[in-house]
Order: sequence, then C-alpha cells, then structure tokens
Amino acid sequence: MDKGLKIEIKNITKKYGKVTILEDVNLTIEPNEFFAFLGPSGSGKTTTLRILAGLEEINNGQIFFNSKDITQSSPGSRDVAMVFQSYALYPHMSVFENISFPLKMDGVKKNQINEFVKQASQRVKIEHLLNRKPGQLSGGQQQRVALARAIVRKPKLFLLDEPLSNLDAKLRLETRVELKNLHKSLNVTTVYVTHDQEEAMTLANRIGVFLKGKLMQVGTPKEIFDNPASLDVAGFIGNPPMNLLDAEIVDGKLVVEGKLIKNYSTIFKNKKDLVVGIRPNDISLGEDGIEAKVYLIEQLGDSSIINLHINKKIVKHKTGENLTLEEGEDVKVSLNPDKIYLFDKITGLKI
Repeated sequence: MDKGLKIEIKNITKKYGKVTILEDVNLTIEPNEFFAFLGPSGSGKTTTLRILAGLEEINNGQIFFNSKDITQSSPGSRDVAMVFQSYALYPHMSVFENISFPLKMDGVKKNQINEFVKQASQRVKIEHLLNRKPGQLSGGQQQRVALARAIVRKPKLFLLDEPLSNLDAKLRLETRVELKNLHKSLNVTTVYVTHDQEEAMTLANRIGVFLKGKLMQVGTPKEIFDNPASLDVAGFIGNPPMNLLDAEIVDGKLVVEGKLIKNYSTIFKNKKDLVVGIRPNDISLGEDGIEAKVYLIEQLGDSSIINLHINKKIVKHKTGENLTLEEGEDVKVSLNPDKIYLFDKITGLKI
C-alpha cells in the first residue's frame, strides 16, 4: 500500500535579483498530512508552494519527495496537482472538458476518462454541471471544477493557493468543511496557502507561519496559538492578535507599562527590555490596574472588542459582557497573570 508522499525542504533560498524572497527555509511535511502555509501578503508562502510544484527555480537548497532529490525535476514529472486562486479554467471548454484535460494530456483512454471525471465531479458535487461552460457558473462552482480537475489524476501532492479567497464569507465556511472532508477521503499530502488564520487553524494538521521570507514557526494550530515562539508570531496569530506591552522585572516583580502586576511569579531578579504578550480575552476592566482610556468600541453581536489607549498604544479587550462604556472614558486594565507571555524585546524571542 502506498504510504503517501513525504516532503523535505532543505535550506531553500530564493532571490529575485538582489531581493531575497525566501531565506534558508527548512521543513518536513509528513505523508498524507494537511499542512498550511500561513502568512501575510509577500511573506514567501506562495513562492514556496510554486517551488514545490517546480514552477520556480531556487538559488540554494534541495527538495526531496520520499527521500528522492527532485530539485531539478520538471513540473510534469513531480505528480503534483495545483489549484490556483483564480481557478484558471479554460472558458471555451465545458466543465467535463476542463476536468478531463489533464487526463487527455496523460494519454488516458476515453472510457477511463469518462469514469474518472464522473468520480471526481461527484466528490465535489458538480456532476450535474458537466455540460456547462465556466462562464455559466458561480464562483463557488468554478472553484469546485478547479478542485475536480486537480483530483481527477489522483496526484501524490495536492497544492492549493488561496483557493477560497474569491468566495463570499458563507460559501467560504461551507467549502472549508468540504475541503477537510475531501482531504480525508483522498488521503493525499496537501499543502494549503492562506493568509486567513481561521482557515489555517480549522483545516490543517500543522501550520508553518511565514513572515518576511522566513519560516518563523511550525506546529499544530494549538501549539502556535498557545506558544508563539516570537514577538512577530504573537503579533500575527489570533483574531484580534495578542496585545504587546512594554515591561521589565524589578526585584523579582513584573512591571508592565509602569504598573506592578500582582500574583505573577518569575525566576528572574531584574530584567529590562521585555515585552508582555496578553490575548484580548485575558484582559479585564476593574477598580485596579494599568490606566487606560476607551478609544473605540466594536460591536460583534455576541461579543465586543474594546479598543483602549495605554501610553499611546492600542490595546484590545475582547468580552462577551454587555459593558456600558463611553468612548473617551478612563478605565483600569488588569492582566490575567496566568496568561502572560514574556518576550525579549531585543531578540524578539519568547523567554
């Protein structure tokens, strides 16, 4: 039985002229894993995906598929299927012709083509659309055609580049569930590029966080949320992301934005140049704490985000309580001592 494809990326560097797009990326993706590349625009995640597909050359490093060096292999020899953000369908061809196109290129017999297209279209629920042209389909239907075309060949590696970003919010949620089920039924190594944290967290077994051309952290969604390895990851992960406040340790006590934090124990005696990370849910408003001013209140229906000014910084407090606050009101902010993260301001690393 085929165990699936294991991918090893070793010391990959990619430059365009003098600009470094990727710097010394190392990563192992396990067989049949659903792995997400998460990061903002320009972080290097799509470039890494295209390198795996053989669509980009690299300046340094190697790529291994099941221990075989495929760094110089052509895209056609890698047994990879890719779904693009734009779907990239042929407008003059029917849905059937679009899905069957890669099989025709591979010289598959006609009776087999019909069976494979039928199976692939049923998997993504578009078997009733096979005679239509892409221009007659909604965005969600076009996206399913692109998925069917990718899976019809039964590739070893499935690459998805922001495939849901052109869909509306409701359709994105529905398709996300179907994608997860599709991966389970296909049981094929899948790499998924997204800037949407919720998407990455709900879909992936593990996530690689890309920032500024570097792979900053790899882990399960829970590991990355609970233990961000650096200030950059902490400031990116979470919705809203973690609040970051200036801090120091004086005589074994933690002082945040000039205010002593009670009930916080530390092994350090004195330490300057620290940053405290605290998630918006782990802040409370009360009689005591850091002085702040209410700046803006965002009503989200079942919860609110209170934007606060603390020493000219915006700090977000997320709450399910129905607080009667006015913008411009003075408040006191306390931090849950059990939920505080400490980072070194100079290195940016968690301590």
